[in-house]
Amino acid sequence: MRVGIDLMGSDRSPNDLFLAVLKAACRLDATHQLEVLATQEVIDQLVPLVQQGHLSDQTASITFYQVSTLISMDDDPRSACLHKKDSSLFMGVERLKNKKIDAFVSCGNTGALITAACLLIPRLSGIKRPALLLSLPTERGEISVLDVGGNLHVTSQSYVEWALLGAAFHKATKAVLKPKVGLLNIGTESKKGTKTLRAAYQSLMAMSNSAFVPIEFIGNIEAYDVFKGNVDVLVTDGFTGNVFLKAAEGVASFIFNSIALPSEFKKRFSYEEYPGALICGIDAIILKAHGKGSIQSLFNTILQAVSYVRLNLPSNLG
Repeated sequence: MRVGIDLMGSDRSPNDLFLAVLKAACRLDATHQLEVLATQEVIDQLVPLVQQGHLSDQTASITFYQVSTLISMDDDPRSACLHKKDSSLFMGVERLKNKKIDAFVSCGNTGALITAACLLIPRLSGIKRPALLLSLPTERGEISVLDVGGNLHVTSQSYVEWALLGAAFHKATKAVLKPKVGLLNIGTESKKGTKTLRAAYQSLMAMSNSAFVPIEFIGNIEAYDVFKGNVDVLVTDGFTGNVFLKAAEGVASFIFNSIALPSEFKKRFSYEEYPGALICGIDAIILKAHGKGSIQSLFNTILQAVSYVRLNLPSNLG
C-alpha cells in the first residue's frame, strides 16, 4: 500500500511534520510505502532524518518524489491549480489519479486541494459537490460532520447529498446500520433557518420516512447539542461548518489551558489528536491534515488514510 504525503505549504515546517512520517513508518509494516512529495531543497534536509529514524526491513519504507514548487496558504486555489501543476499538492492528486499511490494526505491549502481533487478525480455517482468530512469526539462516540470548509454556497440538494454521504461513511467506518442525521440550524423547529435549510429539512424528512433510505433524520440540531452525541452525522454548509469547527477547537484549547485535566481526557477531546478531514464524494482517498496541527495529528491522519484504503472506502460510499 502506497500513501503519498505532501508536507509543503503548511503553517509548520516540513522538517517538523516529517517526524509524523517517521513515526508512521515505524508503526506500519513493510507492505506499506510512504511517499513524501517535496522540493529538492526540502528533500535534502529530510534524507538525513530517514537515516536517523530507526527504520528496518520490517517497517514501512519512505521514498521521495521531487517537485518543483509548492502551493502556499495565500495562493488562490483555482489559479494555483492552473499555474502550479508541478507543485507537491497538485502532483500528489495527479499521482493518485494515475494509481501511482493509493491515498494522498496534504497539510497544505485546503481550497487548492479540493479544487485539484475536483479537477482530476471523478465524483461518486449522484454527487455534484464533494464535501470535507471530519470526525469529532462527543459524549457518546464520534460524530461525522460535513461540510467543514469545502463549499461556502450550497443548495438544498447539497445538504441531501451530504446527509447520504455522511450516513454511508458512518455505516462503513462505524458499522452503524441506519445512522442518525441532524441538520445544523439556529433552532430545532422545521421553519427555522434560511429558505435553503427549510427546503433541505423537508427533503430529508421525506427521505427518512422511506424504508429504502439508510438514514434516520432527526431534524434540526443546535450547535450546543452537537457534542451530546445524539446524532451520528451533522450536515451543514462549509462556511457554517468551518466556523463551528474553529469555535469548538478554540473553546477546547481554552479549557485545556485553563484547567488541570486528566491526560486521557485531553487525548480524547483534543482536536490536535484527531485525524484530518476526508474529501468525501470523490472516487479516491484524499485527506486534508490540520495546517496548524500537531505531529500526532498528522501521524493519525496517515494511519487513517491506510485504514480507509483497507476498507476500500470510496466503493462503500458510491
